[in-house]
Amino acid sequence: VVTLSGPSVSILSQAAANCQSLVNDQDFDSIHKSTIILITFCHSLCCTPIVGKSTLKTIFTPALPLIYSLLSPCLERSSETQAALTTAIGLLQLLVLLATSLPSDSVDIMASDALNALVNLKDTRSWVGQRGHILIIGIFRLLTASLKSRTNRLTALTPKAASFAADLFISYPSPDVIASEFLDVIETLLRNQRHCFIDRQLKDAAATLVPGEAGQTFLNLCTVLCRGVCDPSFNIETSKRYITVLRHQEKAYHLFSFPPFAQEHLPPLLNEVLAILIRGSNAPKEEELTGLARELAGVNQAVFVSQYLPRLLENYPTVKEDYLGLLMALWPTPPMENSTFQSILTAFVNDLRYYLMIKN
Repeated sequence: VVTLSGPSVSILSQAAANCQSLVNDQDFDSIHKSTIILITFCHSLCCTPIVGKSTLKTIFTPALPLIYSLLSPCLERSSETQAALTTAIGLLQLLVLLATSLPSDSVDIMASDALNALVNLKDTRSWVGQRGHILIIGIFRLLTASLKSRTNRLTALTPKAASFAADLFISYPSPDVIASEFLDVIETLLRNQRHCFIDRQLKDAAATLVPGEAGQTFLNLCTVLCRGVCDPSFNIETSKRYITVLRHQEKAYHLFSFPPFAQEHLPPLLNEVLAILIRGSNAPKEEELTGLARELAGVNQAVFVSQYLPRLLENYPTVKEDYLGLLMALWPTPPMENSTFQSILTAFVNDLRYYLMIKN
């Protein structure tokens, strides 16, 4: 295998040495063919994990800098030529495969190289062509695989990588087609790299955002995560995944009571979730939305019942006029058990929906 893959690595090496002169389709075509051969070898070696990882390390560790030196020019020229786009997609597939197959010490090294190569890209706004979403999905998969590494070398790069991914997602005109892969990036960041954004455990009452770009990037990620819960363009399964990730952050790390989230994201998210439930427009994910609403409202049950609900009913003046007393009578004085709170919240939404139907 080492002997057979040698020529392909050699071709990549020659191309990397002359990457500034990659201007015609034939050059990109040669790189792409070599990349496909190497991907095939990787798949074959992964069938024998113990021997395969050692052989992959022998073949590819010396070649990784060469592959990364090819990735950037291919990505930057992907809007100019179909061959460059195809080559960039192939290189991303190869790097993702290596990041999930190489021994951990090699992955730690390549992770920082991957982030460096991506965050220094000059212009990504042109990746909106016919296959642009495939390119972006490949980038998100490489980010996800790289961000699983836990090394000090990644600490400085992670906020930049997260900001790069969020900007790429937000600026793409059809985010629904890349939403699932972007969620993988967010989930990996929050699980493996949370220390880059928050100075201690979220459960710690003294926890604060890291000052500067890192803290703002964390809030931006939360914004995108909250949008994913309610975005009507996302398919049901993707929306459910966004809800699941958000609820897991609350269960594991008390995200909803973390002051920056509670002040900036909780009120508008709770408003939107309850509005969807009251409209009854998302029956397939109603159970998940109801659970999320209960957890958001449960951060402070007393405030929710005494202050939030009366303000909510201001949006439905015809119902408030005749049924305010009946709706508020559903709620006992907090605190309540979670199961009790959720059942009353469900009854409140159903009754409000019924009274709206009568009025209309």
